[in-house]
Amino acid sequence: MKPQRMGTERGGERAAEGGRSRINRLLWSFLAVSLLVHGWALAVVSRHLQREPLQIIELEWTAPAEPKVEPGPPPMGVRRQEPVRPLPVPEVQPAVARVPEPPEPPKPIRTVESLRPTVVPEVAPRPRPQVNRRTVPMEVPDPKPAAREVETAPLVASTNPAPRVAAGDPQGVPSEAVRGNPGDALQRFLAEVRRRIARHKHYPAAARRRQLEGRVTVRFAIRPDGSADGLKVVESSGVSVLDRAALEAVRRAAPFPGFPRQVSDRALEVEIGVVFELT
Repeated sequence: MKPQRMGTERGGERAAEGGRSRINRLLWSFLAVSLLVHGWALAVVSRHLQREPLQIIELEWTAPAEPKVEPGPPPMGVRRQEPVRPLPVPEVQPAVARVPEPPEPPKPIRTVESLRPTVVPEVAPRPRPQVNRRTVPMEVPDPKPAAREVETAPLVASTNPAPRVAAGDPQGVPSEAVRGNPGDALQRFLAEVRRRIARHKHYPAAARRRQLEGRVTVRFAIRPDGSADGLKVVESSGVSVLDRAALEAVRRAAPFPGFPRQVSDRALEVEIGVVFELT
């Protein structure tokens, strides 16, 4: 019985040693497969990042040689394990660079016919009414300083009472101008224009403070209905404030009375000198 028991124990020890050796071989196999898989993954990542051909280095992991031990009969109740075969490593195909598709040829540009310019018929300018230029040397007296303007204002107007206007006289012209000759009627009309401008004349306060004086000659046209247009300065005083004051006096005085019956002109162009002088 003892020899049989000893043989059984030796057989169990041999079986245990065989099982350990198989486990060691399995561990080394798993380690080799893991190294191959990691190396393959690194190679794939490097190819995608660098897109350059890499040199593949194959690593062979060789386990140390072990003494061959003949496996004995497996012990009772122990299932013999078959060796694990390594999984096949899939081959990695190198990535092929994508060739860009050629761009589409540009579409032909359609030429558009140039539009012909529209010919606009020239419109002849309307003939301006003929103006009889009569340069009348009229002087408008300068107003007094501000402290004396109220006192001297009545002296500018005529001291004689205004004559009565006949019912049939057009545009409110005095009857004396209708009954007189054309020359006298025109002079009376121009005198009325001068008086109106003198009443609306104003000495600018800024010019008085700076002791500025001067004479301004203005020109404008009077129509038969008494309206005035074409107002401008033909001779400046050299002081812009005084020039503007002279133009403003004419604008405020207009419209003037209508032409007398003896004046058949379509328009009268008048030049008036406005004097600004401190006393």
